Amino acid sequence: MQASKTKREKGFAIVLTTLALVSTMLVAGLGFDVATLYLIRTKLQGAMDAAALASVRSLTTNPNVTTAQTVGEEFLTANFPNGYWGAQPLASMPVASAVSISEVDANGNTGTPGTTSVAKVVTVTAGVSAPLYFLRMLGQSSANISFTSQATRQGVLVILVLDGSYSMSLAAAYSGHTPCIWAQIDAQAFLGYSQFDPDIDRIGAVAFGGSTYTVAPIANFQSPAGTVNTSSSLYTALNSFGGSAPGNCQGYTNTVEGLQQAYNAIKTFWGASTPSRANVVILMTDGAPNGFTADWTKATRKSGDTCAPPASPAPQNLTGFVGREFGETGVESIAATTSMAMTTTDPGAVANNGHCAMGNTGTTANLANWFGDWTLIPSTDAYGDSLYGAGTYITSPGSAYGMASPGNAVPANSTADSSNATEWQYVDLSRNAADGAASRMRSDSTYRIAIYCIGLYGNAIDAYDAVDDTLMNRIANTPSSTAYNPGQPVGAYFIAPNSGQLAAAFAQVASAIVARLSR
Repeated sequence: MQASKTKREKGFAIVLTTLALVSTMLVAGLGFDVATLYLIRTKLQGAMDAAALASVRSLTTNPNVTTAQTVGEEFLTANFPNGYWGAQPLASMPVASAVSISEVDANGNTGTPGTTSVAKVVTVTAGVSAPLYFLRMLGQSSANISFTSQATRQGVLVILVLDGSYSMSLAAAYSGHTPCIWAQIDAQAFLGYSQFDPDIDRIGAVAFGGSTYTVAPIANFQSPAGTVNTSSSLYTALNSFGGSAPGNCQGYTNTVEGLQQAYNAIKTFWGASTPSRANVVILMTDGAPNGFTADWTKATRKSGDTCAPPASPAPQNLTGFVGREFGETGVESIAATTSMAMTTTDPGAVANNGHCAMGNTGTTANLANWFGDWTLIPSTDAYGDSLYGAGTYITSPGSAYGMASPGNAVPANSTADSSNATEWQYVDLSRNAADGAASRMRSDSTYRIAIYCIGLYGNAIDAYDAVDDTLMNRIANTPSSTAYNPGQPVGAYFIAPNSGQLAAAFAQVASAIVARLSR
């Protein structure tokens, strides 16, 4: 009886062991199949994400859709080779048609190129049949895996802000052209850069000196894509950059007004709509700011013998521009200043409120009046940007020249030979205004304007006019800025050592902009 019981126990043990082995093999097989599926799934998803991003990056250097699709398909096959762990493409999802590109409007619906489209969306759809090994014992020989991956090339609204001041016409010519002419040529060439897409991008421009001129953003800056449209309103306007005579740049460097008009152009373009493109300003200048716009009252305005402010209401304001002492006559109404605009009219300037420019340019009497105005300078410009004091770029303008605060120690009657300290202070105040305007623009959460700067060297007339690298970094909010704010849009600053290298700087800016449009 005992022997028979032992034999039965051994028989049960064999059966249990066999069942355990079978179960273990099934669990191990299931684990192997699951692991295989996980590896294939992860590899496929990574390849599809890479393909979508590659297609978008292709669009940032060349808007051609066919080229971008080809690039995406090549990335897909390179990162997920045929037969990876035995996986094979599904017949319904061939690699040859895995990448598609569509245009969308601000609401995500199908957009119309050049009108309602604000972005191009790359969609990668792919699937494979993954082999199963141990699960075949249960009649399942394969499993299908498929994904959809997307990436977007966002549209961009670009406003070129071009310095058309006097120094742009004075510097030594390069290859037969003044810097003013090179700025015109290179700005026009910028319109044809392959980084920009007329289907979804818009480009406008502001020229500035003492006054400004604005060309509203347009879509047809290229026609066909990749070729400058020489008939566009923007290209045609740039033909007369610097005033009525091509290449005749003139006026002071009223940088704050140039930035403000770019800001106005962006706000006007969007109107009541929520911005659905990235907003970018490109500031190109050959020197430090030496002018700004402010509200001047009769009580403070001393110069000029030809202007008659209205008797009421009080205070009798004149919103106008004041330039540095050199050749200046005092406060000028912007609309009455010599237009350094791209045409003979100046719709981008601040209205003159019926006032006029100061007369008797260069006379001793008006020079004295200029200093008289200066002693009672406002604390802010016309747009609320602080000209001096706490929080400004240069908190004590002119302090290095014995001037305790703006207006102090300025002689009521002076000559150009004794005006150096005043001019330095004036340039300091102008820098503060430009710095404040840039900060105000970047901090606007509705538009989130990124500013890119180009400093053109070699054009400085005197020590006051040299490009201020520190200020340019602050305006662009680069990581090198002394006031860097990572919470605001971050731009970049590029230097053109001379006008012959201005085109290269524009190209660097274009590449830097579109590199941030892929997501």
